[in-house]
Amino acid sequence: MKSERLSRIAANCDPVGVAADIGCDHGFLCAELIQTGRAEKVIAADISAGSLAKAQALAEQLGLTGQMECRLGDGLGVLKPGEAEGIIIAGVGGPLMMSILERGWRAARTARYLVLCPHNYPDSLRQYLNDSGFLIEREEISREKGKFYPILKVRAGQEPAYSPMELLVGRNSQRDEHWRSYVEHEAMVQGQIARAAAGTPAAEKAKERLALYQRALEEK
Repeated sequence: MKSERLSRIAANCDPVGVAADIGCDHGFLCAELIQTGRAEKVIAADISAGSLAKAQALAEQLGLTGQMECRLGDGLGVLKPGEAEGIIIAGVGGPLMMSILERGWRAARTARYLVLCPHNYPDSLRQYLNDSGFLIEREEISREKGKFYPILKVRAGQEPAYSPMELLVGRNSQRDEHWRSYVEHEAMVQGQIARAAAGTPAAEKAKERLALYQRALEEK
């Protein structure tokens, strides 16, 4: 699979009988899970009929039609509680991901694990998970085409409240070179905001976040 992001998402998926890719788009991740033995069957779901048609065509091309079931629908509404042991949600922003989990909480909480890859607002997603009975087992940062993508391995459970710094950089993060580059980038962005919005509440908020990113780098 050419996508480093999708490869890292797949690597975080434990082997299961049935996995579900919510927002499967072209179906590449679904195929990867089957071909690498991480799932015997994958439910490929998408709200877009066009995207689902691409996934169906890929399944036919690779001879996986018996193992990849395509379902048209919105979020986790395509699943019955307990139907999927592993659930993957990627390719959407943190706020939409929270909405998907909230509306489909029964399916989410009965899965053995979830792998989440938000395109933005990972701090808000961490807060939501911490407040909603989910435990973040591990995190890593994937970098693809100059962009950073947090990948969260999650299961139902409870852990202590996250500190402001942990909300920004993660608690159980793999603190490798990608993580450091990500935190340095986010610190730079907050510095730019603080300078551009000098004298405003937004600048003060940016300064607070900048200090937290800097502290995280120092603790490394």
